[in-house]
Amino acid sequence: MTGGFSKLRHGLLPASEDDPEVTDLEATIEDPPDDVAGRDTDRPDARLDAKKVRGTIVAEAFRRAAPPSLRRAIAAGRPVASVIQVPSSAWMKAVDEYLTEARVKTIARDGSSKSIDVSHVGNEEVAKCLVAGRSVVGISTDPQRFLPTTLLLSADVTVKLASLDTKSVRVLLRTLLPSAGRIASRRIADTSGLDLNDLVSIFRSGSTASGALDRLATLAMRRRQSSPHVEGAPILSDAIEFGGAARIFGLNFVKDVQDWRRGSIQWAEADHGAILHSEPGHGKNFS
Repeated sequence: MTGGFSKLRHGLLPASEDDPEVTDLEATIEDPPDDVAGRDTDRPDARLDAKKVRGTIVAEAFRRAAPPSLRRAIAAGRPVASVIQVPSSAWMKAVDEYLTEARVKTIARDGSSKSIDVSHVGNEEVAKCLVAGRSVVGISTDPQRFLPTTLLLSADVTVKLASLDTKSVRVLLRTLLPSAGRIASRRIADTSGLDLNDLVSIFRSGSTASGALDRLATLAMRRRQSSPHVEGAPILSDAIEFGGAARIFGLNFVKDVQDWRRGSIQWAEADHGAILHSEPGHGKNFS
């Protein structure tokens, strides 16, 4: 494949020399005040394709999460060992596709193959690549469980991709829909809980930024209401009338999820399994 990393400018090229923490893309985008509304008259963009949208989203997520030193090393072709933890299998495939274009050796695993996605498989390959001066990037939903031990131990840096913040969504809109204009932060819905393909789906050929923002808001709302029993349900931490072991488990699970999102624990460390048992009619199906 030709072109290498020159095609991936928005994600991994070195930061500006004046400010190593700010990329060229960031420097060209003004952060408007929250009270400035987006244009309702913005013009539809040219035709989009899913690969372009996925790559742009991955580039922005990587730019936001990865240290500039890693982006510079990969862009320059210097050998580096790194681990990227992704939120889902969809993210894993997209990150793998994105980095493959940079001629980086990737090892992508999500546990779908019980014979390959294990820590003792692939260690020799990792060692050979690094000795030969080639970068190796492990991509996984749970690196500690699925990636080769040699890569985990030799990794120069570990990156955890997470939900995009308001500024990143604004960057995506202006990159994929150049006529977007100024976009107020209050118009950008929370992306937490949305998978990669959810985010891709808001960008449609012939659409405007206003239309993309409306679709994002609808997606976020529907994700929150995806369970028919969520609407009107009490917050567990406030519902002191619900006691016992099930409530304790639920509260501990919420804390584990918060710690996992902050990167302070691995998903494998979270206590995310429980069996509810009781006589019929005690609400197990609604717990």
